[in-house]
Amino acid sequence: MDTDEDGDRPEVDWTHLPPGLEAVPPWSSLLEGVLLSCVSDPRARTVTLAVRLADPETDDEVSLRLTLDEVRSARANVSVPPPDGPARPAPRSTAEAARSLVAYRASWREESIAWVDFEAALADAPMPINDAALARADGQGALNLEGVLGDGSGRERACRIQIGFAAIEAARDDGEAFDLEASIRRARDDWDDEADGEP
Repeated sequence: MDTDEDGDRPEVDWTHLPPGLEAVPPWSSLLEGVLLSCVSDPRARTVTLAVRLADPETDDEVSLRLTLDEVRSARANVSVPPPDGPARPAPRSTAEAARSLVAYRASWREESIAWVDFEAALADAPMPINDAALARADGQGALNLEGVLGDGSGRERACRIQIGFAAIEAARDDGEAFDLEASIRRARDDWDDEADGEP
């Protein structure tokens, strides 16, 4: 996710994002989590995502179920490297490795895949989440997740999914309460602390 010119807030450039939505900064609760499965019901207009993540209070592993209701769109894109492209750069310093990775992926081609194929790929191998963001306003919202998706052959592809919806609910599989709004507030606080240079 890119920041704006002042570096204050992420720019939202998601495909067909409704106007007026306010983007939550990187949704820290989902970062470094794993998307285990995705089940959509076109008739009910729902998408249910099963995610495994670390509880921010205890660091214990938590299984979370996100249910998106009144889904209006669901898109999945993958980026694949050219078969004769440059090799992935070896990591050096963190900053240099990040720059090298950006240059490496600039040669990749983005492709759309059918949503049913995305769900099937998750059944073969869960997707580690590298970036997560949420936008909501007045009964509409959008969720953006990015990660690494396998294809059943051992090859990995960068993947981004975008889901437009009207309502979102979150529940833990163990029956314990999960405060969705607190999770979103924590994401904002984490982003503000990072922008202010606090650890």
